[in-house]
Amino acid sequence: MAVSANTPFVLKILSGPHQGAEVLLPLGQTTVGSSLDCDVILSDAMLAPLHLRLKVAAEGAEVIADAPDLFCQGKRVPVGQGASLGNFEFITVGTTQMIIGPSEGEWPNLTAADAPALFTDSLESVTADELEDAEGVAESDEGGNNEGQFTGFGDRMTQEPTGFRGRFAWFFKLEPRLRWAVGGGGALVFGLILWIIFASSSFSLENAMDQRDLAETRSEVQGILDKLNIPAQLACEISGNYIIVYGYVKTQDQRVRLMKALEGLGPGVLIKIYSEDSLALEAQELMQQYGMLVTIKADSPGKIQVNGYSADTAAWERARGALLSDIPGVQTIDDHVITGQQVQAQAVRILGQLDLANRVLITPQPQQVVAMGIVPPSMTQLWQQAREQLTQFLNDTVPLKDQVRVSDSTATTQNYFDNQLEMISVDSPRWISLQNGQKYFIGATLPSGYMIMDISDDGITLQRGSEQVKINLRSI
Repeated sequence: MAVSANTPFVLKILSGPHQGAEVLLPLGQTTVGSSLDCDVILSDAMLAPLHLRLKVAAEGAEVIADAPDLFCQGKRVPVGQGASLGNFEFITVGTTQMIIGPSEGEWPNLTAADAPALFTDSLESVTADELEDAEGVAESDEGGNNEGQFTGFGDRMTQEPTGFRGRFAWFFKLEPRLRWAVGGGGALVFGLILWIIFASSSFSLENAMDQRDLAETRSEVQGILDKLNIPAQLACEISGNYIIVYGYVKTQDQRVRLMKALEGLGPGVLIKIYSEDSLALEAQELMQQYGMLVTIKADSPGKIQVNGYSADTAAWERARGALLSDIPGVQTIDDHVITGQQVQAQAVRILGQLDLANRVLITPQPQQVVAMGIVPPSMTQLWQQAREQLTQFLNDTVPLKDQVRVSDSTATTQNYFDNQLEMISVDSPRWISLQNGQKYFIGATLPSGYMIMDISDDGITLQRGSEQVKINLRSI
């Protein structure tokens, strides 16, 4: 089932207490169950508090079972496992039949009667050979000449009884396991037919009653909201045969009060209320899982503000997408995260304006931003200005580690080349020669203990232990 961010999918309920309801499914995870904490709350008595999860992603959709007796296209989904969903495939749980499809375009005319038969464990456990043997016994009985012959499974000689037991003797001769399979399957089909006949009429009556009571129930809901007088942005609307209450409150305590006040109104009232503080807390926990150095706070209903730093720009984009897809209720993000790409762009601008671009290198790292290089004494003040501007840009989201050294050309050759520097080649192959007659290529270690990391027109990069320096060619 292809999914696009611009074309959300719809969950339609075809049977059960909420028959006729439709729910938009955002990208990410939607929880379904009888608990008030679920994204989709169903009043089906056969549902667990959290019965299943629906995951919608760009690659497709999946249903995951969190409780027993969940069926996808008639096949049982074991607890803890998932099953992929195609367009208009049935999900069966309790008395509720649901299907998923696109919010735009034509849908086939599907009802609960179109749901595939459920494959129960007892039927699945019977082998094909055993079922063929059972059919052979039944055909033999229909011939009416089985008296005194071997019948059923095994070598037992039996005389066929008459009456009801005689007519269905082939069934009573089956092994207990097969008897349950064959009998249970027939009873299941018969029961399903009766259920469809009864349910269709009862659902029609129920919906008609709901239509008559919708306006009155909506007034009752609005009266409860007004009486509680909780500062909130809530809406109470009629959608089909249901009343939907949705919106935002400031705190989780306010949300709990509202949910308790509305929970006794019956299955005709669907509730979707979020608290701003809980959304911010869930978002912060999710970002910790992604390893993001960010802080999150509630901004306004449905909107959170994110401040912080991420050296990996692509990693932040993935985490940002997860905030919108994995946390129901978060609609927009006020993004104040500084990325490594932004740091480098700002560094190029600041260092270029102060003529330090070829002397100082700025490197974003996961826990800090590192500045390294060598500047002559005459440019010390310029570097201080650049450092102040960079610190102001980072805005305390991440520390700036200053490894820039102030040194003249004599000190540079003394510190890094032991006063032996003779020649530098920036052509391929690049190398440095010293007065000892040796040539040192990239990757070699100088007598001073510094390893050559790079040689270019921009300068020489050396490293010793955790210390890394960049030497501008003009400084030597």
